[in-house]
Formats: sequence, structure tokens, C-alpha cells
Amino acid sequence: MREEMSQLADHNQICATFNITVTKPYKEKSEVKEISYLKINDTTKHSFMQCMEDKLRSQAENLKGNIIQLKNMMKDVANTHMMTKLRKRTKEEMPELIEPIWLTEEIKYRISVRRIFNKERRKAEIEGDIEKAKRYKDMYDNQRKRVQGMVQERKTADEIRNDPNRRKKTWKNIKRLKDETINSKEDIIIHDGNGKPISKEDTPANLETFWKAVYTSHENK
Repeated sequence: MREEMSQLADHNQICATFNITVTKPYKEKSEVKEISYLKINDTTKHSFMQCMEDKLRSQAENLKGNIIQLKNMMKDVANTHMMTKLRKRTKEEMPELIEPIWLTEEIKYRISVRRIFNKERRKAEIEGDIEKAKRYKDMYDNQRKRVQGMVQERKTADEIRNDPNRRKKTWKNIKRLKDETINSKEDIIIHDGNGKPISKEDTPANLETFWKAVYTSHENK
């Protein structure tokens, strides 16, 4: 598309020409197919029956005992009075999606578990169960962090495997993998004898108390 703009200055007329390219929006490729079928309703049935009656009256002698000719006649009448054609646009099949190399079965499973936790959280919020919603939110956040750690760990492993200089970076790569593995571990929540969760700060003291009671309950032999 070509547009011309002109403007009158104080003394001289200025004329500018612009070449503008109009980009059409992307449309998925599609194919038009023509489908033929027998449309059966009251109108087409009435036309079919009337035409068949007329033909049978006029060709009764020729049709006696000739089943094939009668069959062909019915087919021709149906095609004339019932056949309908429909043009249908069908989308081109999309190419098969290729999953990223880091998307392992374990990561897929963890993602599905995370979605379940999130679904239960929303359900609890709708029902007004704040405590249940908070519990599922904590489980969701914990699972999300774990998935992120697993994805990063797998990506790091792939980077190291594809690095042509990986032999020169052995210890550095070991440290990278060790750090990623630590970050991907799920937090372990310890509960007391009553089933209540123990905070991370109180865990060492509670463990010491528990095992001290176990050891002192048995006499040394």
C-alpha cells in the first residue's frame, strides 16, 4: 500500500511518499471437503414417494421380477430428491508436540500431584474450610519447589553431558549437581506423638528427648 502526504510549509510545499506493508493476521491452514449425504425429512420423503409412485405406474410391466432394475430406480430417485452436498472446512492437523528432554516421567508425576493439591485448595476455599485450604496450599508450594529443583537438576545434568569440556570441569560439575540435588529435596515434616507437626527449630530437641526416653527405658546388660 502506498500513501502520499503533503504539507504546506511557510515557503515550500513538502511531499513525502511512504511504502506501507500490511501484514495479514496468521490463519491456520485449512482444507475444504465436500460431503454428500441423503437428507431425510418430511419434504424429501414426500418427493421421493411421489416420484417412485409415478415411475412404478409408468414402468410396472418392465419391472416385474426385475429386482436389480427396481433397486437402481430407487437409488436414482433418492439421489435426485434427497442427495445433499455440504462443504466443510477442516483444519490442518497440527504437528506432534515434542516434549523437552528434561520432562521425565517422575517430573510429570510430580506436576500431576501438584495440580491435585491446587485443585483441592481451591475446592476447600469455595467450601470455606480455611484450615484445609492452607494445608493444601503448603503441600502445593512444597511440591512446586520440588518440581522446580528436579527440573533444574535435569537441565544441569544435560548441560554437563553436552559440554565438550566436561572432563576439565569434573569437580566443578560434581559440586553443581550436588547443590541441585540438595535444593530439589522435599522438606521432611516430623510430627510428635500426638500427630502435631514439629517446627524445624524444635526438631533436634524433640528427637533428643524421644530417643533418650527410649534408651533409658531399657537396662544395660
